Amino acid sequence: MKKLEMLLFLCLFSLFILTLYGENKENITVEKITDNVFKIQFTAPFMTNSYVFSTDEGLILIDTGFADSADEYLQKIEKFSKKVLYVLTTHFHDDHLGAHSKFRGKSTIIAHSNVIKHLCNYYSLPPMKHSSAPDLTFEEEMILYVSGKQIIIKHLQPGDTDSGLSVYIPSEKVLLTGDIIGPENFPYCDINGGGSVKGMLANYQELINNYPDDTIYLSGHGKPYTKTELINYSNELDEHYVICTKLIKGGMDLDGLKTAPELQKFEHLTKIFAGLKMRWLTAILNEMRANPLESINKPVTKKIANSGIDAAIEEYKHLKTSDATKYNFSENELNVLGYELLKRKMITEAVKIFELNAAEFPESWNAYDSLAEAYLNAGDNENAIKFYSKSLELNPENNNAKQQIEKLKKNPD
Repeated sequence: MKKLEMLLFLCLFSLFILTLYGENKENITVEKITDNVFKIQFTAPFMTNSYVFSTDEGLILIDTGFADSADEYLQKIEKFSKKVLYVLTTHFHDDHLGAHSKFRGKSTIIAHSNVIKHLCNYYSLPPMKHSSAPDLTFEEEMILYVSGKQIIIKHLQPGDTDSGLSVYIPSEKVLLTGDIIGPENFPYCDINGGGSVKGMLANYQELINNYPDDTIYLSGHGKPYTKTELINYSNELDEHYVICTKLIKGGMDLDGLKTAPELQKFEHLTKIFAGLKMRWLTAILNEMRANPLESINKPVTKKIANSGIDAAIEEYKHLKTSDATKYNFSENELNVLGYELLKRKMITEAVKIFELNAAEFPESWNAYDSLAEAYLNAGDNENAIKFYSKSLELNPENNNAKQQIEKLKKNPD
């Protein structure tokens, strides 16, 4: 009897361990929103949402997450159906279109026309063909009819980017908003991608006023919102914006805004992505300038194209000394440039840009995480582990670094 009890205990304990650790290691999870709409959530390298609308005729996908997780993503959606009719792109950021290429020639990829501009071109870098570029674009509105149900796709005014759109499915009472809404967090306003703080705040009013009270708002990151939650979120950001503008008009700079006592009550809006606070403040400050800051990547990419990466780095350092008030030298600028170089297979140049960013922002865990990724692309696993470890030291919650280190140590070659 005791042996039987021990065997039962071991079985139950093993099940507990698998539940506790096995499922938590899963990079992609599925959550039911309605009977026909499901959230596909990616946990690494950071939390991102995509969505599936299942119909009798096939699937409509809204964004597809990260490229590195494309195969796992396909396994998830094939449980609903192997037939994908449309892939809708809420905006051009890479964390929302990673698996698009898997549907090339099989499904129709739809996006706003500005997506092509951003995916294929970046200042003076060589133009590129992008595997996630849409097959079909539109300007203001497009309506699809699938299985007798409407899917209403609208281009929103520039907010997170100038390519942002909403997807409304009346039969499901859901409105998918991409990165326009950043639940429990400051939103991501991509200035270089055509984004606008004022446009973002105006978009919230459009989303609140033009849809029924029982609408479920689904975002590219974070939890679903009710209309009441979106109203509260919008009001908070409006209040934050008004306080910021007063402080800026009074002469406060970015460093002052970062620690201003008047803004401390909004610190809960850093719950998921703490770094977005500085990007949001930078965007507000930049919009209020008589002469908004230009991206430092504009002259740097020109130098890369004409004189090479070493000359470009020297140009960056020179301009930071001589023209600090003309260009935006924030951490995100070099980070974006590094990834644009990676996409073009300019690996050596990307490594050097990420090295520069880590040197400029030595306390940033994200700068080291990106540098590690560049070394990984270069086949330098030793340095990849080194800088993923450095990133993890600065941010123990960086699950991407944990996973990458584990993979690299298991398969060092």
